[in-house]
Amino acid sequence: SKDDKMALVACYGSDELARLTSMPVSCSGVTIGERDPMIRYLRLMADEIARQRFPLGAHDQAVHNHLLASGRLNFATPIPNGSGRVATLGLQPDIEIDSSGLVHNRDGTVPAVVHQHDRHPEVERQVNERLARLRTHLSPCDRSACTGR
Repeated sequence: SKDDKMALVACYGSDELARLTSMPVSCSGVTIGERDPMIRYLRLMADEIARQRFPLGAHDQAVHNHLLASGRLNFATPIPNGSGRVATLGLQPDIEIDSSGLVHNRDGTVPAVVHQHDRHPEVERQVNERLARLRTHLSPCDRSACTGR
């Protein structure tokens, strides 16, 4: 996105933006893994964010992709969007939703996590309808866990 590009330039300069332009973008918002590699990842992210001295904001995405491209996350395995356990919908133009409201990856599998569903009004509507149906089947105690009330 425009904000991500601006953050990358602010953190690392236009040469880094040019270098990363040909690489696939990896979303920092859904980084998952086993305990020890995640601790290592979070330490690298925290150190790099602190080094940049920017307040929290869009630059976490820039830092994440810079670390991937630099090889400092060589213990990580980026999974292409549209496959795997997480579907990040933010910039995806075409999203497949079946008749029951489930999002499908390009390979037909159903992801366990649908990230940025709110960027697509139809997907958000269907997610909200599914949640509303689920809430009607929960006891009042369980319902508070879903709504935060």
